[in-house]
Amino acid sequence: MEMSEAIRRRVSERSYTKDRMPFETLKELIAAAQEAPSACNLQLTEYVIVDDPKLLEVFAKKVSGKFAWASTYVFLVYDSRFTIKRHAGVVSLGASAENLMLAATDRGLATCPMAGFDRDDIIKKALQIPDHYQIGLAIAIGYAATDSHKQRIRVPAHTVTHHNIFVDHQTMREDWNIRAWSIREIISYRERIAPVYLYGERANLQSFPRVVYTEAARICGEVCGKYNPVKILDLHTYDGAFISVLKNLFPTALYTCADYTHYVRAVIQRQHAHAQTVQISETDVVAVADATQDLVTFVHKAWFVPRVEIVCKEACRVLKPGGHFFLTLPRETFKERASFFLRRIFFWRETGNVYEKNPYYKIGPWHFVSARQCAIEATRAGFSLSLEGSLSSGSWMLYEKK
Repeated sequence: MEMSEAIRRRVSERSYTKDRMPFETLKELIAAAQEAPSACNLQLTEYVIVDDPKLLEVFAKKVSGKFAWASTYVFLVYDSRFTIKRHAGVVSLGASAENLMLAATDRGLATCPMAGFDRDDIIKKALQIPDHYQIGLAIAIGYAATDSHKQRIRVPAHTVTHHNIFVDHQTMREDWNIRAWSIREIISYRERIAPVYLYGERANLQSFPRVVYTEAARICGEVCGKYNPVKILDLHTYDGAFISVLKNLFPTALYTCADYTHYVRAVIQRQHAHAQTVQISETDVVAVADATQDLVTFVHKAWFVPRVEIVCKEACRVLKPGGHFFLTLPRETFKERASFFLRRIFFWRETGNVYEKNPYYKIGPWHFVSARQCAIEATRAGFSLSLEGSLSSGSWMLYEKK
C-alpha cells in the first residue's frame, strides 16, 4: 500500500472481530513504531502487548468498557524522568503510535488510539509497570468487524496553515455558551465529534443515556397514541436515539429527522430506512413544508440549540392545525441547576473527559433553558399547553397548535 493511501484509509475503529492476529505481526508493528523519531534519540517509549482475555476483562470492568472492543491492545508507556521540556517524551510516543497505526493499516488491520480512560493505577499494577513510567495511550488492534461506513471529518488544511505569521482563524471557540456561537461554528464542531461516536450500528453520540429516550418515548406513546400521529418530525435528531425507540410505538408513522449536520443526516438515512432526513439551515429554518406534520418531537435538546424561540416557531409552522409538539427537558432541580452553572464556570477542573473541557462534550456548547422559558416561547409561537408531567430524568410538555 502506498503511504498516502495508508494515511487516507486509517480510521479509529471501535468494532472488532474476535480473531487473533499472528504475534509475529504484532512484533512487526512495534518494529515499525520503533523507527519513529525520538527526542534526543533517547527512545523512551516502550510497548506492552495485552491479549490475555482475563486481563482485558478486568480492564473493561474496572477501567473502561473500551477494553472490551478488541482482543489485543498495545499500551505505549514512556519514562517520565527525562525530556520534560515541551513534553518531548509524549511527542516521541505520539510519533511511535502513528507509525504503528500506519503499519497496521498497511496490513489490513484496524486500530484505535485511546487516551480517554483513567485508573492508570489498576493497569500499571496488573501489568507490573514501574511508577516512573506513564501510560501515554492504548491502541486497540485487530480486524474490523464490519464495514462501518465511517468517515473522517477534517478541517480544511488551509484553515490551519500559517505562512510566516500566525493568523487566528478561530477554528475552535473557548466560550461554551451556545448563544455566542454561529450555526456554522456549531455545525463545524459537531461534524468533527459526530464520527467518533456515531457510525455503523452505533448510536452513542448523545450525552444522555439511552434510558432517557426510552422513557420519553413511552410517555409520548401514552399521551400521543390517542391522536394517532401519521407524520412525525423529530427536531435536532442528532444521534437518532429517540426515533429508534419511538418507531416501535408508531411503526406505521412517516418519520422525518431534522438536523444541522450532513454527517448525522447521512447516518440516520442508513440506520433508519423508514425515515427521511431534512436540513436545519444556518438560520434555524427546517426544510419542511408548512402545516404538513401531525407531531413534532424535541427531546432533551433545548439546552443545545442557540435559540429555543425559533425551534418553537418552526414546530408551530410545520404542524397541521390541532397538531402536537412534544418537548422534554433535563431535570432542573435547584441542585441540578446549581451544578449546571458551576460546571460552566469551573468546567476545566472536572469534565469527565480527557479530550475536551466540556461536560457535554459529545454535543458541544450549551446554555441553560428552563421549562418556564420553553412555555413562554411555545405560547408566543402559537401553542397552548395540553398536558405536562415528570420524567425520572426531567420533565415533559405536550403543546397543541391553536
